[in-house]
Amino acid sequence: MSDSKSKPQRDESEKEYLPGCQIALLTREGLSHALKVSVITVDRMIADGDITPLKLRGKLVRFYLPDVVRQLTARALVSKRGCARRLASGVEGGAPGVERKAAGR
Repeated sequence: MSDSKSKPQRDESEKEYLPGCQIALLTREGLSHALKVSVITVDRMIADGDITPLKLRGKLVRFYLPDVVRQLTARALVSKRGCARRLASGVEGGAPGVERKAAGR
């Protein structure tokens, strides 16, 4: 006999942070721990528009980790220096993030 009310499959990342919860909303501190960066770096990412917090009430903010990862990945593909785009397209040209000077002086 199979149960018609089987539990929905959860993403592995959700199990890692809050076992038993289907949606994990993280605080600034929780997000900094999940991304392995400082809380100040999280604040800078918010100020730069790299990530968008969920504003629950006034200054109360939370983050949904899959959305944050999606935003950071999209942001990396359109980075200022374009190194992520070169790496994604397979263009060679030395170390990532290092621009070469023009040959003619």
